[in-house]
Amino acid sequence: MNHTRLSVALLAVAFSATGCSTDLTELNVNPNNPTSAPASSLFTSATVSALGRFNGSFQTLSMTSLLAQHIAQVQYVDEDRGHIRSTTVDALFTGAYTAELEDYQKVIELGKANASPNTSGPAYVMQTWVYQNLTDLFGDIPYSEALQGDAGGPLQPKYDMQKDIYTGMLQTLTDACKKPMPRRLRWSSVPR
Repeated sequence: MNHTRLSVALLAVAFSATGCSTDLTELNVNPNNPTSAPASSLFTSATVSALGRFNGSFQTLSMTSLLAQHIAQVQYVDEDRGHIRSTTVDALFTGAYTAELEDYQKVIELGKANASPNTSGPAYVMQTWVYQNLTDLFGDIPYSEALQGDAGGPLQPKYDMQKDIYTGMLQTLTDACKKPMPRRLRWSSVPR
């Protein structure tokens, strides 16, 4: 009987010693919730969002056509009567920064990190297009200090003057075009 108790006690000590050394934090990683995304997916998502925001039915119908009285609404009639709801404008303005501009910035950073101008170049162009739409709609907007919150920058960036934004956008596009592009394959060098 003593021998059985001693065996059980030794087994309990052995199991508890091995159980304590197991690191359980690796079990908390959810494989269905990634922390990063490929540049191609970010670019596609940002482009769909940007085109929907500035060329979709919201901008062309709800905002412009309602104010010009080309169409009328029976629900959410504030814009139909010339009163734009502040939540509508806030969503248009802040949504561009938190969605597509942020995603384009991540694509640009991935392109720079991988020395891939073919990744960052289109993102520069589309990000500039979004900024151009924003400054055309709102005038002075955050530009030079925008999108720096993740890197420890200001969470309340300054509003740049529209003329400075256009100068910055033209410089961004000029710089994006100066980046060395890889040589294209010549048809004679392509194996057939």
